[in-house]
Amino acid sequence: MIGIFRNPPAEPRAQALPDRPPTRQAVLEQVERIVASPLFRNSKRYTGLLKYTVEQKLGNRTDLLKERLLGIEVFGALDDFDTGGDRLRRRARRHSDRLCDH
Repeated sequence: MIGIFRNPPAEPRAQALPDRPPTRQAVLEQVERIVASPLFRNSKRYTGLLKYTVEQKLGNRTDLLKERLLGIEVFGALDDFDTGGDRLRRRARRHSDRLCDH
């Protein structure tokens, strides 16, 4: 009888990190959940940047994560894209902020 008067079970705790990294499929499924969220689903640019960076990381092509290439590949900038401007940096910062908000 005493057991019925105990406090309700606490919320489940976050699981400990697994011993091995997540599979490619698990990462891609998580990306799809993120881009379907209200913070991302209406922005092709933020969605594109997230997908591009994750794909490059999963493919061990982090050398392609350069400001100039991101401007051209993700944001459709021309080949003469000026990397000296702050526009791409502001976009990347807003993208990072959205991920934190998610």
